[in-house]
Order: sequence, then structure tokens, then C-alpha cells
Amino acid sequence: MRVTIWANGGHCVTEPGLTGSLAGLAIVLGLGAGAALLCRACARLRGRPPALPRRDPLTGCLTRTAFTATLADDLRRQPVTVCVLDLDHFESVNDTWGHATGDALLAAVGRCLRDRLGPGARIARLGSDAFWVALPGPARQANADRLEAARQAIGAVIPTPELPHVTRSASAGVIHVPAGTDPAEAIRAADLALALAKAQGRDQLEADAEAVHRAAAARARRPGPDGIRAGLDRDEFTYFVQPVRDLSTDRVLGVEALLRWVRPDGRILTPDQFLGDPALPGTRPIRPPLEMTRALAAMFADLPEPCFTAFNLSGRVLRSADTGTRLRALIETVDPARLVFEIVEDAGIEDDPAALPLLRDLRQAGARIALDDFGTGRSNLARLLTLPVDIVKFDRAFTVAATRPRARTILARQIAMAEDLGLDMIAEGLETEAQRALLLDLGLRSGQGYLLGTPAPATDWAARIAADRRPAPAAD
Repeated sequence: MRVTIWANGGHCVTEPGLTGSLAGLAIVLGLGAGAALLCRACARLRGRPPALPRRDPLTGCLTRTAFTATLADDLRRQPVTVCVLDLDHFESVNDTWGHATGDALLAAVGRCLRDRLGPGARIARLGSDAFWVALPGPARQANADRLEAARQAIGAVIPTPELPHVTRSASAGVIHVPAGTDPAEAIRAADLALALAKAQGRDQLEADAEAVHRAAAARARRPGPDGIRAGLDRDEFTYFVQPVRDLSTDRVLGVEALLRWVRPDGRILTPDQFLGDPALPGTRPIRPPLEMTRALAAMFADLPEPCFTAFNLSGRVLRSADTGTRLRALIETVDPARLVFEIVEDAGIEDDPAALPLLRDLRQAGARIALDDFGTGRSNLARLLTLPVDIVKFDRAFTVAATRPRARTILARQIAMAEDLGLDMIAEGLETEAQRALLLDLGLRSGQGYLLGTPAPATDWAARIAADRRPAPAAD
């Protein structure tokens, strides 16, 4: 109902709800001037925006705003253990089973966290598959143990009984902060810990405060996105290259393109100095202008004895929306037989439905696909089953350890397997003549490393290669 209050010659029409009830009470009690005050209060209430919801409608967890307010209140009074958690490869649930199944899995994860952590835990769901958790109190290790138990339990959560095989592991970052800590700083630290857990292979919890502080310090030293954009605008990014040589003849077979940032003060930064770990938050792929990439490939393809140019494809680059367009444009203007695309170890191709078709298209056009850092991390035997690979680049760890009998045996078996599969092979990290001799003895014919040539500007290496291949002047 609507209630009208007459006061001091004016009136106020209230809306149903609390303001109407208060106004009605004023009339019943005959508050007089108090009614006028209520009129003004009603007017202010009507002008307020509606209150933001405190609960996520899908999972029943707190919203970001409610969690942040609760965390701030807790931190004013006591230390808190803060956790940022998300599901590993959740996108593939939506892609394969549909968003309804993904929503059901998220709702089940929310219930799992509440059941495992109890009523004292503050649990929020952010966008997509990320959750925040705060456990107030000084029990640092006990809180970390509770969070680890909850994280492990998530791996058994299913969206519906009809889909018992649709499960996802979880990665988590945990930080324990003292009372008085800024809530935003606590969340940033936990988010950085989560990134470290992902960088170490996912499906784990990272709670090492020292590791988090080191990562935070390294991130603080790196130029931010604005500085990188300014560097691109000023053409400060360029390609250096490192040669790949025939181990018997020293002939340069090709070069690997390595992005460098030449700063105005003369410093030359490698990607790990301006991007850091690709898994850390804030890290974005650098996409040099297509013309610069095309010019580099053409420089070596047009030599009297052409060389290939190899470009690295990281997971973030492969997931960029315009990568396919850029690579297809590149092979339209440069002989694809002179192009190699290296899948680096971190590239999560298995979780990207567009990546595998793109690699197949590039290979069908005549380019070659290399598996970088073979024998470590994701760059393993399983990828030879699924990816259209032409070249394996044995990780430098095998080159360095090849003098040991066990490592030499492993490398010999890998070489024999690659030969049986018809794959070309390149050994990375050559630093000594003894390593070269040993690799040749094992049957490896191509290599890359400081022994064979250090990274240098592309024009320098193009001139050196051209000079090496120029016919000697005829004798008088």
C-alpha cells in the first residue's frame, strides 16, 4: 500500500515496504515534526540505488563486493589466511559438454567448499571458475591444511550423476597475512601464489610465502603494459636470431627468432625480463608488427642458400584471437618451406580447440612444426601422438647430462624413436666440443647453442651466413 504523511503543510507519499511501515508508525503515534523527518528519510531512501546482492545466484557463495567488505572487516581485527582457487582447464567443460554442465559443476564446487571449510569460512565466487576463500584466525598451517583438503576434494566433484567422468582438478594460491593488511594486497598476493601453482604444473596448492615475495619483487621490476605498448610504438622491439647448424659441417641450416627489447639506455632485455613467467598474472603475449616478422623470415629465405626461420608459439600466443590470421598471412608472402613454428613447452594446445586445426593448416601449407624442449614438462611423448610434428628439439638438459651413462641411454632411445618416426632432430644447449662429438656419435646431426653461435641481431647473422656461403675468389 501507499501511505501519505501530512506534515508542516506538505506531504510525502511512501512506497510499500520499510519506508511505508515507518511512515505509518509515525502517523499512528502522531509524531508531528518526527513525521517530517521521516518524510525526508523516505525521500533519501527512494533515491538510493538498489542494494547489490551479497550472494552469487549460481553457487550461493559471496559476491566479490561482499567478500571484500567481509575480508576488510576481518583484517581490522585479526590475521587471515586468504586463498585464490580455480579449476584446471574448466573451459573445456563448457566447450565439450555445454554451459549448463559447466554451471552444474561450479555449483557443486561451491557446495564442496562450504561443506569442507565450514560456516566460519568466507567463500566467494568470482567470474567463471575462480573462487576466493578467507579463513580468519592465526592458525596458519591448520588453515593451509584445511584448504588443501578442500582442494583435493574438488577433484572428485561431478556436475550430475549422469556425468561421473566430468571432473576437474583445482589449483590454489594461499597467503597468510597479519591484521591490518590491505585486503587488495592480500588478494593480489594469493593470486600470485595461484599463478606459481599453475606454473609448476597445476593441480596443487602453493603456500610458500618466500616464493610469493620473490615473484612479487620480480614482477615489480618488470615494465608494465603501458611501458611495453610505448616500446612497441617507438619500434624498440626487434628480433635477434640464433643459428641452428649441421654438427658435422658447421653449415647454418636455419635460425630461431628471439624477441628482444632494446631500451633507449642501450640495455637489451630478454622476454623473461619484461614478461616474466607466462603463467603469472598480467603477462600478455607481445605481438610484433606483422611486417617485422615477415621481413625477418624473408631475410633468411632469400639468401643464396636459403635458411629456415623458426618462430616460437607459446600457449598465450596460440590463444590470441588474431594468431591464426597473422600466421596465415605470413605463409602467404614467405615460402612456407622456410618457416618452422616451434611449440614451446608451456603451450596448452590440448585445451584449445582452435590450436590443433591451425597447426594442421600451417603444416598442410608447407611449413614445419617443431616440438621445443622435448623430454620436459608438457613437451613429452604424448604430444607425438596428437600433434602434427616434423622436428623434435631435445631439451638442453639432455645435452648437458649426455656424458652420464643413464642420460646417454635415454637420449639414444629418443633419437632412435625419432628416426623411426621420420622426424628431424635438433639438440639444444650445446656449449662444448665434447658435447658435439658425443651427439654426433649418438646420431644427432643438427644442434643449437652458444658453441655454435650466440643470439645477435638478425642483420648481423644474415651477413655472416651470406659471407660464409659466398664462393671463394678464383686463384690467379
